[in-house]
Amino acid sequence: MEIGTLATPSPSPFARLPGVDAVLCAPELESLVEDWGRALVGRAVRETLDGLRGEIAAGAAPKIDVAAVAARTGALLGERPGRGPRPVLNLT
Repeated sequence: MEIGTLATPSPSPFARLPGVDAVLCAPELESLVEDWGRALVGRAVRETLDGLRGEIAAGAAPKIDVAAVAARTGALLGERPGRGPRPVLNLT
């Protein structure tokens, strides 16, 4: 075996998952953060990442880049009725 030919192990799919802040800063979520608030979108991102961890643990190979996680988070928030911005009547 030659020196320098050792293969470096590829990072675990879990290690390649983006961080919550990276997803929250994604342009795809900018309008959701404005509409729903950073705290609620942050919780949805965490929920999305937890779901992805479960899929990876089950042997699936989901897309785990920032854009894919942001898209899943947007879809998750879209499924939640009764949340998000509410209409307000200005009676002044």
